[in-house]
Amino acid sequence: MSFPHNATQTGVLPATSRRRFLQDVGAGFGTLALASLLEGDGLLAAAPSSSVLTPRPATQPKRIKAVIQLFQNGGVSQMDLFDPKPELTRLNGQPHPSGVETFQLNNKNVLLASPFKFRRHGESGMDFSELVPHLATLADDICMVRSMYTFHNNHPHAMHMMQSGRIFPGFPTLGGWLCYALGSENEN
Repeated sequence: MSFPHNATQTGVLPATSRRRFLQDVGAGFGTLALASLLEGDGLLAAAPSSSVLTPRPATQPKRIKAVIQLFQNGGVSQMDLFDPKPELTRLNGQPHPSGVETFQLNNKNVLLASPFKFRRHGESGMDFSELVPHLATLADDICMVRSMYTFHNNHPHAMHMMQSGRIFPGFPTLGGWLCYALGSENEN
């Protein structure tokens, strides 16, 4: 799209129609599509030898080949699987001492302890509930992070916080950083 020279200096852009805008921008998208097709057929100039997705040579011997992250929105609470709360068990059935902002109608802010039994497993002494007996046998082979927290008790914010460390969408996620760090040859 071409603008008069002084339009960009003043920060005021001339009015344009939607049709004109799509015509001008559409040419750019067409060029991108053509470049992709030519590259796929080997008719485009040679691309750089590496991309950000290509695995990079390691500076130390590789110990990690892959990461599996299970993020189960709506799954079983961590407090019923890996994170016993003795104080919550002690206060079971009582109202929350300082109250918690809630968005549920008729919520009395009554505390509810996990109904499951917990035991320590492995040399690490990790806590696991009776719901995951097989996983408990792998206590010394897995990494469990139990130090993260947020001040937001709303699920949408908590999901963004869990994935990106921010409550708002649009920031790089854990999966994106892992892919970048480990490298990937997947262009999708």
